Amino acid sequence: MSFWSQRRDDSPSTDRKEPEAPSRPAVAQAPTKRKAPDRVPAAAASAPTLIAPGSTFVGEISGDTELFIKGVVKGEINLDSRVIVGAEGRVEGDIRAKSIEIAGKVNGNVHCESLLKVHASGSLEGEVVTVDLDVDSGCFLSGRVQRVKAGEVGKKKSVKPAEKKPTDAASGAKASGAQSSGGGGGQTSDSKGQAGRQDRQRNRQGQGKAAPAGKR
Repeated sequence: MSFWSQRRDDSPSTDRKEPEAPSRPAVAQAPTKRKAPDRVPAAAASAPTLIAPGSTFVGEISGDTELFIKGVVKGEINLDSRVIVGAEGRVEGDIRAKSIEIAGKVNGNVHCESLLKVHASGSLEGEVVTVDLDVDSGCFLSGRVQRVKAGEVGKKKSVKPAEKKPTDAASGAKASGAQSSGGGGGQTSDSKGQAGRQDRQRNRQGQGKAAPAGKR
């Protein structure tokens, strides 16, 4: 009996569990830094400048971004891009841009380097210099319109000074001088004739008085 019990004791037990491997401590990773973009996205770079409804801007506006006017601008606008005047927008001043669209009111001169579009609700009062013009029926346009070739907007045409011709005043003065001198000569001859006549009359009177004295 002791033999079997010893044998049982020597047999490996199936209930024993293998020791687990020690868990490794988690290594914390350094946070990655995101690089800022070198360029601004195209959509953000081309976003137009807005003059919101109910706002008023006083002064000069210049640059190369698109301008959308829904409020009021009092001053000169000089841009190398497009200018849009909304239906509720109003501009009191000159506008110079590559292309211009007017659906509101503009009171000032307009110089457009490509297309000037005036919608049916638009109103423009002032001189216009543009390469191309598109006007809807029903709009209001008051002023002189001049269409030029591309690249000629803003350039003044050189005008040669007219040659001065001799006026007739000098020749007229000479003629009047000749007439006055001729008139003076006539007056001297007339005065000499009158003096001769007076001398003759005196001689006759003297002769008439001397005759009776001879008879005595």
